[in-house]
Amino acid sequence: MTKLYLHIGLQKTATTLIQKVVYTLRDQVLDETGLLYPLAGIPDRMIAHHGLTWALRKKNSAEATGIIEAIGEEARSTRAERILLSTEGLSGSDVALELPFLFEALREFETEIIVYLRNPFHFLESLLYQYIKLSTPWRAAWTGSLDEFLDKELERCDFYAFCERWASFVGWENLRVRVYDREIRDYGILQSFFEATQLPDYSGTLPDVRRANVRQDFKAARMGLAMNRLENRFPGFLAKSRFWKKARYHISSGRIGSLLLDALPTGIVENVEFNRRQLERIREYSTVNAKLYPKVLSRDEVDLLMRLPSAVET
Repeated sequence: MTKLYLHIGLQKTATTLIQKVVYTLRDQVLDETGLLYPLAGIPDRMIAHHGLTWALRKKNSAEATGIIEAIGEEARSTRAERILLSTEGLSGSDVALELPFLFEALREFETEIIVYLRNPFHFLESLLYQYIKLSTPWRAAWTGSLDEFLDKELERCDFYAFCERWASFVGWENLRVRVYDREIRDYGILQSFFEATQLPDYSGTLPDVRRANVRQDFKAARMGLAMNRLENRFPGFLAKSRFWKKARYHISSGRIGSLLLDALPTGIVENVEFNRRQLERIREYSTVNAKLYPKVLSRDEVDLLMRLPSAVET
């Protein structure tokens, strides 16, 4: 039975960087180690297997089955010994109900799950900034308040329930859980991922791959939220116009942006840093993650997940 590594994120744990490196090295990795990073399931002009996630989101079982069959055929034609799939979209709650179908379709493979968790405070802050920065076919750029964001996304910080869901299909022993905060501190995320997939350390021979999808800073996120809210009040044709896109870029990147933030009303401009009450809300919700020790994490790793920002530590 062919081993299949399924890398499911989380979002904002350097997934795009990992995917970019593995995609760039895919031929070399296959030749030297027998690990296939298949092209099947990777949409045009992309580097990850988001086609599989999209099919599951649409509940299109025929499309998802076709992708998995194509992956199997690609593995047989290349005589691959192992397979690596990567799509952080599978970590979302919007595909949770499709997991039984997914694992039924993957029954010919010996599946291991690789997932990087992240301190909930930093995870949610980075996710918020991402939602402000970019829209997707599945959601518009964020225009709501921070409390509304927590109402929508806070349950994602119950990492124990998340891991338990995936373990119900592959067993806890086939769940490779890493803490992003620790891997960045002690090893480096790429070295950590190479080790998780039993690849040699390619760090010394990596191509010139720039970080992608880099988190914007506080000022840019605050400006982005204000621009999203302004845009949301425009007539549809103006919000989508080339004129507005160009004007938005110049406003956001110049001194006029700072002046605009000072002039706009509070209904448009909002702080994008969690306040004490919101941080306490996150802390109370995430205490359940202590149960990940000793199942899949060390005590040190759990402590990293539970640590509060210094402003509210007690």
